[in-house]
Amino acid sequence: LEAAAPEALPILPKVVELAPSALPLLASAIAIPSSALLVAAVGSIGAAGAGVYLIPDDTVVQVAAQTLLVGVFGAAGAASIIGAGVLSKIKG
Repeated sequence: LEAAAPEALPILPKVVELAPSALPLLASAIAIPSSALLVAAVGSIGAAGAGVYLIPDDTVVQVAAQTLLVGVFGAAGAASIIGAGVLSKIKG
């Protein structure tokens, strides 16, 4: 804990406070099949690619929209792939 960044230390009490309420959510998340997460990952990454392809990059606002779509859907796709791998290892 001493090696943690000083910025993270004020957050720790809040994390410890929220952890018990997050357990039912995590328990229900384990019930999701890993194949469903992989399908969601493909859809999310496809949506990110479609956003870049379909939204023209003529204005700053359109480029910002592309960036937002890729950031959100790309991160969700990566999280789904990682989650599917973790769940498949947990479930054996």
